[in-house]
Amino acid sequence: MRRNRRSSRAKWLAALALVAATAIVPSAIAQPCPVALPTNGTSLGYQHRAGPPRCEGTYISPVSGSAGFALVSLTFGRVSYLDQHQELHIRLPSAVAATRLRAVGLPQFPYYRLDAILPQTKPELRVPLGAVIKPEAIRAGDLGVFGLRDVSPTRQGYVPVIATSPGITPEAGVVAIVRPGADVLAVRWRLVAQGQPERDADWRPVDNGAGTVPGGTPLRIRLPAPLPAATSSLQITYFVGGVPDTNRFTLLAP
Repeated sequence: MRRNRRSSRAKWLAALALVAATAIVPSAIAQPCPVALPTNGTSLGYQHRAGPPRCEGTYISPVSGSAGFALVSLTFGRVSYLDQHQELHIRLPSAVAATRLRAVGLPQFPYYRLDAILPQTKPELRVPLGAVIKPEAIRAGDLGVFGLRDVSPTRQGYVPVIATSPGITPEAGVVAIVRPGADVLAVRWRLVAQGQPERDADWRPVDNGAGTVPGGTPLRIRLPAPLPAATSSLQITYFVGGVPDTNRFTLLAP
């Protein structure tokens, strides 16, 4: 009799453990954000959101970075939406591979970030503007958007995307936005196609980049569309603390 009781109790405990494990799994799945960012605990904080699935929101502490440049936007034309629009559609002109999406605030404050995945089968994300962007009064000119794909285990490639509300036709050309982590001087750029000798690519001035550029200032660069090759290198040269430096970003045709 005791054996039967022990056996029943063991089965009951095993079933309870299975129920508890099943209850825990959805919570873990519901938080696939690539980074953990500190927030102020409000509904606008960076977190996983449904409809469509994405991680989006504001955070309270800047992520420390280097004194060099970051590429913070790569879009066909400019990011465009108006007060009357309800959604921002972020999409690729063609679907050749799954692409990670990211959006960040320009300038840095408020600290805003969006992360999502565009599968090859559905290359569009419809972001509801009323979730975070409108409540935080983030204007279209203050939002950077770009795609990411892995080029190697240690290197990412940036993919230009279209980021407009319905009914807005994207402008011609690709707009890259770069941002220095510290005060820099004499900023120039060039685009080198894969297989092209670097000496054949001329350096060009960046608008508003001839003098001193304060750290955190977004600088816009208009690139050709389509990009000159499946893989290109966007190179930014500048002086920081009187020392010349160059940053390189791999650009991938969508």
